Amino acid sequence: MDLFFHRSNRALLAFLHAIKAFPLFALVLASTLLTPSSANADTVSGNTAARGVNGGSSYPPCDSIADPLLPNTYYGATAPTCINYSINSNNRMTRKVIHYCTTASHPTVLSATQTSPSGDFDVVCGIEEPQECTIPQGQTRDLSTNYAIGQVCFENCNFDTRKRTVCIILSDGMPRCLSTYTSTGEYCPDEDGASSAPFDDYVDDEGCYNSTDGNRYCETPPDSECPNYTTVNGKKYCREPENDDDFDSDGDGIPDSEDPEPGNPDSDGDGLPDGQDPDPNNSDTDGDGLLDGEDPDPTNPDTDGDGTPDGQDSTPGEGQPGTGEEGDGTSFQDGECEPGQTRKEPKCSSDTDTIQCFILLENWRQRCDAKEDMQEVFGDPEQLGDADSVIGDSELNAIPEGSVDFSTLVDQALDPQLFTIPSQCPADETFSVLGNSFAISWDPICQIATGIHPLMVALGYVAAAFIMIKRIRS
Repeated sequence: MDLFFHRSNRALLAFLHAIKAFPLFALVLASTLLTPSSANADTVSGNTAARGVNGGSSYPPCDSIADPLLPNTYYGATAPTCINYSINSNNRMTRKVIHYCTTASHPTVLSATQTSPSGDFDVVCGIEEPQECTIPQGQTRDLSTNYAIGQVCFENCNFDTRKRTVCIILSDGMPRCLSTYTSTGEYCPDEDGASSAPFDDYVDDEGCYNSTDGNRYCETPPDSECPNYTTVNGKKYCREPENDDDFDSDGDGIPDSEDPEPGNPDSDGDGLPDGQDPDPNNSDTDGDGLLDGEDPDPTNPDTDGDGTPDGQDSTPGEGQPGTGEEGDGTSFQDGECEPGQTRKEPKCSSDTDTIQCFILLENWRQRCDAKEDMQEVFGDPEQLGDADSVIGDSELNAIPEGSVDFSTLVDQALDPQLFTIPSQCPADETFSVLGNSFAISWDPICQIATGIHPLMVALGYVAAAFIMIKRIRS
């Protein structure tokens, strides 16, 4: 019986101990099951590798320190970073540190926080989220930059295709350019300092701005007359007149100081700016029925010279001169060729082909030259009277007669002194280059000339004999 109670007590004590220990066991088991593993955690701890150099009383340069050694297995190592700190007043240290990760599931260094002056860091590794541009491709933005650049990064989006650029000078003297850019939809990490501030932020209290072209532009009503203006964000900015006499408000080519209507570039409304109009107060200067802006030549009532005024001509500038008939687009005005008096070349119309005009002028010049040569040879027809023909019996047309002593010509041809050459060779040609004197001798040429001299003389005699025989036979 005693043995039974003894064993029963031991079993009871063991059961009580099991019940007492169960909560601690359950807690450990639950904590093990509920604690996330490093493979599934969002972030894990990383490490830092470092090398240092003691600089004594000053910090040594970081460039001279070799990069810290990394373990065989690492991920996402950062660029080396220098840490300077003082051990004491006489001892300064420079350390080069590199942060890295040790697990393939978390390969990117997300942050590195320095926890001590000597270079201890709390490194956090994880998975870097992919970066995206939130502005879709094709959307436009009005952006201002310090200079007119073709491509800009704004809100981590790449923009290009710059249009409608207006550059101004700020109150501090620095330039600022406003342009309309188009998003490419591509991500860019580095901002370029572009701003989307409205253009109104850059104008003064009077609604004006100073342009980089040296002029001042002020906001003006949309329906106001202003030939020189620009439009920004739907607002019209008119260029202010300058204080000099050469300023041209309406851009017609006439300074305001000389323009009777400085705000109207076409005073007579003929379609031709006043600066190009032969008479800014007359819409039809030559009176041919065509407005000066539609007339090929506003100073010539019959531009193509076909006898039909331009206002009645279906194709002014394309007629045949002097015929009253329309041509094929090649027309010219007759020239004047009076030998010894007038020589005025014809003019091609503005629509004449360049090559055809050149041929026309060359033919006219040859005919005029021939006319002048004929008059120089045969005289002025008005002075010749009845002797106006080279075939007539006029004394002016008679060939002068005379006699020639043939023997004299032969003696002159056989004169031995006729074909002599100097017996002495010319002196050497000397010249100087960079202080050094050089000479070119004529002796080789003289020797060749002396050798072929008899042959050349013989050939000359033979040629002369053939010429004389041919003349005698004819």
